[in-house]
This record gives sequence, structure tokens and C-alpha cells, in this order.
Amino acid sequence: LPNNWDGATEYTGWDGATFEAVVEGLGQPAGIELVDDRLFVTDHATAEILAYDLDGNELGRLATGATGLMGITVGPDGELYYADGFGNEIVRVDP
Repeated sequence: LPNNWDGATEYTGWDGATFEAVVEGLGQPAGIELVDDRLFVTDHATAEILAYDLDGNELGRLATGATGLMGITVGPDGELYYADGFGNEIVRVDP
């Protein structure tokens, strides 16, 4: 982590960390959000949001119709939102 390119207020690196893939086989993963024991991943290649448990089992998927699916987050209202970069939109996911 040589530079803080985005100007984040928190910028931390770790040496000696271990990691493992939880999910594999996505076309172009573009965003990730962990909510309780569910992992949400946006796939730019398919414009889908995929939900997984922490063992990597797929729980479901949602076709967004976005033209440039990017990041995903939980907003202050507790709802899930994704960014459509080419559509210039932030979209709330309603159940």
C-alpha cells in the first residue's frame, strides 16, 4: 500500500496477513458488502448482485439492468444501494 490514492481518512496496511477466496468464478467483481452473515458482490460483467453465505454458497442473485454496475453498500437507512457508473445513478435495492 504505497500511496493513499483516494485520500481516505483511514489508511492501514498489514504484514503477514493470510487470506482465502470465499467466492470464485465471477466475471468482473466490482463491489463487495458484508451484512451480518451475508456477502453481497456486484458483478460488472453480468450486471447482477449475488448474495453468498460465508462458506461461499450462493443464496441468490438479482439482475439489476445496470449498464455499468460498480460498487455496493448499505446506506444509513439500512438499505442496500449500488452504483451504476455508466447510468450515473445510485440505486436502492428494495426487497
